[in-house]
Amino acid sequence: TVGNIISGIVIIIDKPFKEGDWVSLGTLDATVTQIRLRTTVLTTFNNETVVVPNQQISQERIINYTITPKIRVKIPIGIAYKESISAARTALLETTKGDTRILQDPLPRVIVTDLGSSSVNLQLRFWIENSDDQYTFIFEYTEKCKLALDKAGIEIPYPHLQLFVEDTRGIRLLSKAAASDSSENK
Repeated sequence: TVGNIISGIVIIIDKPFKEGDWVSLGTLDATVTQIRLRTTVLTTFNNETVVVPNQQISQERIINYTITPKIRVKIPIGIAYKESISAARTALLETTKGDTRILQDPLPRVIVTDLGSSSVNLQLRFWIENSDDQYTFIFEYTEKCKLALDKAGIEIPYPHLQLFVEDTRGIRLLSKAAASDSSENK
């Protein structure tokens, strides 16, 4: 359509991204592989080719990670309510020490993001120089955080349900019936 062509010209002139850039377009994270007059071709991290009409691109919020390569990495992790936030913070920050790939300005930090239904949710945050490595760090540090909390004896909870039964008469009757059935079958 004419709108796609006009949007393509605007993209070519304004250059919000170029071929080879890593961008986030709406919910899509991908590398720009081709800019055409009517469409832009993107390749996802799963090697999927996505052809996006330029008019759609002009209406989306575009984040170009390549222009500013520094990026903050966020590792979410929950701890049990009984655990010490301070001890968890120390264990998580320890995982970043000595890793020269992690920037020291700003310093790595651990924040409380939420009080969930079964956990106190924390987030380890640190900055890296190359945005292309973001997912590598997420995978690596998710595992490191789990191991660090295990080593520190800090519980990572899972959702569970506790049932409280106030009247147990019905349960006792069922238990007696089950016991008499099993004795009759012998």
